[in-house]
Amino acid sequence: MSPSEKTFASKIPRAAAIACAALLMAACDRPLAQPATAAETLPAPPPGEATKAPAQKENAPRAPKPAVDPLSDASITARVASGIHDDPALAGTDLTVNTNRGVVSLTGTVQSPEQVAEATAHAQAPDGVVRLDTHVSIVPP
Repeated sequence: MSPSEKTFASKIPRAAAIACAALLMAACDRPLAQPATAAETLPAPPPGEATKAPAQKENAPRAPKPAVDPLSDASITARVASGIHDDPALAGTDLTVNTNRGVVSLTGTVQSPEQVAEATAHAQAPDGVVRLDTHVSIVPP
């Protein structure tokens, strides 16, 4: 190879790197593509046919619950505690309910696994519950 060919060949990797960097920088200004909504992807119903809402499957994934206002934690705690206290199936239990940012903590003792399930159902029922942490011990009577 002649010296001029060596000089040219040594500049190719640098030129390729500069071209790649320029392409990457140009792509940074483009907005990300938004996912298509169901209305955009579903075909239109035939004319003259009534539009029906599609039936939801029981196993369909749920939409994430919205962020919970910390001020509603007290109302969530009150609803769960009231439901547990008023339920005759939970007589003889010693349960404490606390809520922090929508996360309900259920602690204490119950007499049977059925009471754990019942208390858990009460704790998950109110709107705004994001997650349930259960720390319940079963102590037979």
